[in-house]
Amino acid sequence: MAANRSIAQVEPDGTPEFHGEPDDDYNPAIDICINTKWRGKPTADDHALGDAVGWERRRLTPRALMEVVVTKGQAFTAALGDAHYISKKSGKPQGLHRTTENFAALWAPGVDFDAGTSMEDVLERYALARDCASFAYCTASHTPEAPRSRLVFCLQTPITDAEAAGELQRALLFHFTEESPDPSTKDGVRVWYGAPGKPAQWVGGMLGDDQVAQLLAAYRAAGGTPQRAPSGPADSAKVEKGCNLARRVLRHAGIEYKEEDYQGGRRFRLSSCPFNPEDDPHPDDNGAFVIVRPDGRLAAGCHH
Repeated sequence: MAANRSIAQVEPDGTPEFHGEPDDDYNPAIDICINTKWRGKPTADDHALGDAVGWERRRLTPRALMEVVVTKGQAFTAALGDAHYISKKSGKPQGLHRTTENFAALWAPGVDFDAGTSMEDVLERYALARDCASFAYCTASHTPEAPRSRLVFCLQTPITDAEAAGELQRALLFHFTEESPDPSTKDGVRVWYGAPGKPAQWVGGMLGDDQVAQLLAAYRAAGGTPQRAPSGPADSAKVEKGCNLARRVLRHAGIEYKEEDYQGGRRFRLSSCPFNPEDDPHPDDNGAFVIVRPDGRLAAGCHH
């Protein structure tokens, strides 16, 4: 898909201000489930009922979904099947049952950033976000001092297998490794909470079949999703050991790099991308990286 030309700020009153050429945006009607009982992030007691209460299937455009999330504050998840949760106390159905077994289709995968990455940061840093995301918004616990954000995509073709949906979620986590995304967002029936009154940006992109294939290929080639960076103090000896390994590998591969401090560890910005696909190459613009975590673990990826 061509680079998106329509980014809009949604004000707290829910009124979106669209710019550019919104008619070119990808905004199909999709199947989704909305939780009608929650507004914003639920309490611990209500959260425990998240598999059972309040889920209703809706057909919405991504733009309408964004407005539901930031105005009504309603949570959403993948489209669910027809199985209902039956209350053990009353014997009555309480809503669609949010389980992997009741998964029907994933149209709108997402990624959570709660380690200080704002939605402006992720849209600026990542071509996949700018070109292929549907919308982004600040989550309920976001503050200007501690940014937290969520990126939502809309697929060209929905995924109708729960295991495949989970793999795509994990591939997205892998793609955004550098930002330490929330590793719990790894299954197809993940709950994405609403954020009433929080800022949002409409992007209008499509995550096409080709991009999905590239994400999965990179994830599989790397052997899995890296974990969140540890929050404790850095182990300087392990960081240096990881850096020495990264330096040896990069020098052996003939890849030039620049080093910098990063979240208690080190980051290597690569002059050329070892992940660059031959059939659809991108320019060498320092988008590839290697990270040494504070505990010495390594991760690598590319912003494209």
